[in-house]
Parts: sequence; C-alpha cells; structure tokens
Amino acid sequence: MNFLTLSLEMKIIMSWKIMYSGGRPPRNVGSVIIDNSVREIPRGAFQSCFQLTEVDFGNMLDTIEQRAFESCALRGATMPSVRSVGVDAFYRCEELEYAVFGVDLGYVGRRAFNHCTSLRRITIPLKDIIIDDGAFHCDNLATVDLVGADDLQKTISSLHMERWTDEINQEINRINRVLPGLEDWEKTSEIVEWSERVRRKLNRHKREHQVVVKEAMTLLELALWKAKLDEAEGEEDGNGEAALEFQPKKARIDVDSARKALRITSGTNVIIKNVLPFLKLV
Repeated sequence: MNFLTLSLEMKIIMSWKIMYSGGRPPRNVGSVIIDNSVREIPRGAFQSCFQLTEVDFGNMLDTIEQRAFESCALRGATMPSVRSVGVDAFYRCEELEYAVFGVDLGYVGRRAFNHCTSLRRITIPLKDIIIDDGAFHCDNLATVDLVGADDLQKTISSLHMERWTDEINQEINRINRVLPGLEDWEKTSEIVEWSERVRRKLNRHKREHQVVVKEAMTLLELALWKAKLDEAEGEEDGNGEAALEFQPKKARIDVDSARKALRITSGTNVIIKNVLPFLKLV
C-alpha cells in the first residue's frame, strides 16, 4: 500500500465538519453548523449521512423538509427556531436520544421521528401544534417536557385556588407516567390529546381566576369606601350642625378625594398580590 492509497482511505474514513449554507453536503460529513442565512433544509439534504453525529441548528432555521436527516447518526437535535418538520425528516435516526423544539414549533409531519429507537425525550411548546399520525412512532419515548417549564410553573402557582394548581400539575405529569406503558403506535395520539387537555384546563382556570380577582377587587373597594364614608360622617356629627352648614363643600371634596385614594390603594393591593403574576400567563 503506497502513501497515496493510504491518504485516500483515511480521507474516506475521516468525517468532516462543515458550515452548511445550502445544497447537498459530502456524504462523510460528521458535524455541521447551519449558517444563519439558511431558513430551510431542503428535501433529503443530509439523507444517509451515516457519520453525521452533530448539527448546530442555530437560531434562524425555519423549516426542515422531508427526509432531510433520514438515516443519520445524530445523537441529539436542539432546534429552537424551527417551525415545521417535514415527513420522515429524522426517519430511522437510530442514535437520536432527544429532540428539543422552541416556542415557534407549529407542525411535525408523518413519521418525522419514526424508528428513532433511542429517542427517549422530546421538548415541545404547550400550544396548538399540528402533529401528524405516527410522528413519534418510537419504542423508547418516555418523557415529554414543555418549553419554558419554569415560567409555566410560575403561571400555574399564581392561580387563585390551590385545587386548580394541583389539577393542572397532575395533568402535566400524567404524560410521563403513561407513555412508557404504551405501544409505539399509540404515543403520538396520546401526546396530542394530552396537550389539548392541559391547554383546556389551564385556559379554564385562567378565566376562573380572572373572575375571582375582579370580584375580590370590587368587594374590597366597596368595603373600603364604606369605611371611609362612615369615618367622614362620624367627623361631621362630631363637629355639629354649624360645621355642616359652613363646610359641606369641603366635606364632599374630602370624601371624593378619599374615594379616589382608596380606589387606587385597594386596587393596587389586589393587583400586586394576584394580577401581576397572572399577567405572565401564557
């Protein structure tokens, strides 16, 4: 074996690292950084890149087309900006252990992660996503996390009733108890139904929370106004009829001022405690 033959063999074996800006890359590419100018990975772009283990998807990529990464050796996929994942996009990526999406995800096509036998965890947003049948047809998929889980927990804990908080948390945690016991063909539909149930319950309790806060603010304002008016009337009685005769206008002004001040104070107290955390609700 001469030097030229050895060099050629090593070049074939060695995997490359590239900055991807379009087209079809070398078949022996091992690591890829998606250029920020790229908005779409075209159909079959990295299909059967058997040595491809790592892709930096960046923060600008929007669409992954059909079969874009089919039969690659990816170990994980973090796609914070991706909105659409095409049919068979990661089909038979048998080394893939996790797939993490961002808040903008809107569509996952049929068989997108079919036969990803190592896939155990996905992260998706809590929103109305179109997930086609069989998108997550994966034997070992056992965990679904939610994008922005910490902020979501702050939202849930700010709800007025502890019972509402417990109910939503139980529903969120339910998916990770159920998934391991399901057949692979059942998992996609279960994820879709679970997401819908969580969103329905959260939206219902958000509306109930708003009603409770509005009622509390109204009752508190009325109670404080009455207390202030009773105080003003007591002062008038103590000053006698002469004081009432000479200072009716001033008394009215004082009472009106007190009403405005108490309205602001009472409203602020309720807002600080209940409304400001609630503004972060998704």
